[in-house]
Amino acid sequence: MDMIKAAPMYTYNPLSRPESIRILVLQPSEDHTAPLLCDLVHDDRHQILLDIEQKRGYEAVSYTWGDPIFSHEILCGEENARLAITPNVDSLLRHLRKTSKPRRLWVDAICLNQTDHIEKRVQVGLMGEIYRQATKVHVWLGDSLRWRKGPHPLGQLKDPNGFSKLMGFFRFTALEKSSHDEGTFLQTPSSRVFQGEKELVSSLQMFLHAPWFQRRWTIQEASLNRHTIVRYGRSKILWEDMSAALGILNSNMALDHVASTSRETALAIRSQTGTILDLLYKHHEALCFDPRDRITALLSVATNNAASNQNSSVPMRWTVDYEASWQENYLNFCQSAINNGDIVQIFAHLRAFGSLSQKSDSWPSWVPDWTRRRLRRAYNPNYSFPEPPEPSPFAALVTSQTGIPVLKVNLTRSFMIENVAGGHLQQTDSCM
Repeated sequence: MDMIKAAPMYTYNPLSRPESIRILVLQPSEDHTAPLLCDLVHDDRHQILLDIEQKRGYEAVSYTWGDPIFSHEILCGEENARLAITPNVDSLLRHLRKTSKPRRLWVDAICLNQTDHIEKRVQVGLMGEIYRQATKVHVWLGDSLRWRKGPHPLGQLKDPNGFSKLMGFFRFTALEKSSHDEGTFLQTPSSRVFQGEKELVSSLQMFLHAPWFQRRWTIQEASLNRHTIVRYGRSKILWEDMSAALGILNSNMALDHVASTSRETALAIRSQTGTILDLLYKHHEALCFDPRDRITALLSVATNNAASNQNSSVPMRWTVDYEASWQENYLNFCQSAINNGDIVQIFAHLRAFGSLSQKSDSWPSWVPDWTRRRLRRAYNPNYSFPEPPEPSPFAALVTSQTGIPVLKVNLTRSFMIENVAGGHLQQTDSCM
């Protein structure tokens, strides 16, 4: 404890090249409660791939930061310089720490200099490759202290006997549920023989309600690496095994009463396909702290992202700017999408999410507000706007008080927007 109090605060050394990343070398300890000791080393992503002996490989961690309360510390380097971390990061590092040899990890809260916006912009653009190139990915759902005296959800999914009991219970509840409402069907007299199974179901529900399943960044973090391990405290299961078990339960309508967003994330996370606009529409309920990351967190799995998919026929070229506001980022992203030929999809998103101008007249009406959950409308990428009863002239742009044009359109038969530049839509009027 005296060593921690006397240590200086850690200062990041800048990364020398765009290909460089920081690796957290977590030092071993046989004592779970011992202070966390590490070294932060710089390495070249390309050289890591060329390392035949795999001594320079690393394991990436997917997790949630939790509340932004940096009440714990890890000691870095020879000087044991202090770096503040959240309780959840402290817990995951203690569970991943080996007893006899160092472990090379990539943990964004530590390996990224969160105060350097330029570095963060470059590194966030590499995150898809960072997770893809890792030797494995650990999905950390949290510490499972609550299950030390009861059935553990990962144990249910791995144990054939426990899984069979769950299936029998779910078949019973599927019949009972048809004659009872959501809140009472588990309390019926005939269900008392399934008391043990109900405890299993309760723990499974709590497992699927872990914040990780609602987080937006996890969609790319768990989908880009084929060797992914799910960890809940000291218990673990391969992602494929967990997904297969949940898929069987889902196919039997067994998980109807479990949070739908968590279930959908767990079952579909490895099959995420679509353009960035498709993914923004689909994952509108997935959460993140920074509004700018509502777009950024999905880029690496988008089929039209130029940075991660060089084979895209119509690549989307946009990068986040953490020195600009989230509204400016949305504006620039929308400009890129329209210039990319996605004007119809943008209008569909305006119908579903609303416009930035609904929050402030200083922002264009043609930029969707992706901070909101969308209205539950069917997504039709070929949506066509209804023809008005009588032809009327095309109303182009009305300038707001800040000088940014606000799109106001009276649709007639047809119009074509040719490009977007500097916040201005340039259109060709083909109205008759």
